[in-house]
Amino acid sequence: MLWPVRFVSDVPAAAPVRVVLRGKSFVLWRDASAAVRCAPDACPHRLSMLSAGRVERGDLVCRHHDWRFAGDGACVRVPQVGRGSIPKACNLELRPVTVMDGVVWLADDDACRAGTPTNLLAALGPRDVVTDRRLASPTSYRLQVENALDVAHINTVHAGFQGSRERVGPIHLSRFYEDADVLACCFAHDSETPDVDVVFLKPGVVVVRVLDKATKRLLRTNVVHVAPETDASCSVLFRDVAHDSNADPTVHRWLTALIVDGIFAQDVAVTQEQLLNQREFKHGYCLPAPADRPLAAFRSWCSSVGLL
Repeated sequence: MLWPVRFVSDVPAAAPVRVVLRGKSFVLWRDASAAVRCAPDACPHRLSMLSAGRVERGDLVCRHHDWRFAGDGACVRVPQVGRGSIPKACNLELRPVTVMDGVVWLADDDACRAGTPTNLLAALGPRDVVTDRRLASPTSYRLQVENALDVAHINTVHAGFQGSRERVGPIHLSRFYEDADVLACCFAHDSETPDVDVVFLKPGVVVVRVLDKATKRLLRTNVVHVAPETDASCSVLFRDVAHDSNADPTVHRWLTALIVDGIFAQDVAVTQEQLLNQREFKHGYCLPAPADRPLAAFRSWCSSVGLL
């Protein structure tokens, strides 16, 4: 499956970056052409972490003994060998990298069964303001995606940030669609809460579109990229798009980052409670409300593809 692991802007030219995907460690770096490369985060020599090394003129250099690897994975210098030949066993086995929509995507196996990168940035208008925020979540992939699919918690968990407890009430599911790649829902609240469209691009992206209740004009788009690291942690690449904004972009991004951090802290508090309870209580969820339908569909899909 194809997973979103980093914003491209989070991979600098002068330093490698460590990522963990489904229990496996990888190193990202930019080669001499500035293309993002990926390999297992272990030097073939003594298994030192290559992400702890450095990047020089596009070559990845291990800090342990200064072995040097080119962008194609070839080991091009072993100082201790001098001018002698370098065995092919010293080369890195590169992993395929897809870069789209400002995000680095990695496959967790050679047979990529699913994965739908977004293409949002290409469609933005001149007054749309984008804020990207990378977050480390101490909860599971499944709980993180469920949280993004759950429109009902906005007015409760995030009262004062995004919603209000005075608006808690019935939520109507006006559209539901699912196929092998996409899960899509449209929600309308009885209260003054804006309408919300939610699209899950399997396996790792939730796109939330907030619409003006009266005019249906698109106000905001949130894109939540989630990639599993371990059974109890995941990476979250959060992208906020304010559409047709009159705000100063620099100030807007600063304020948005503060709000996103606050909302994320509230979500973490809830999902960590759920994670602890899942370990103790083995019964399933009770999902009677229309707003719960995407959660039930997501859990069913996870079971069908082995994402336990």
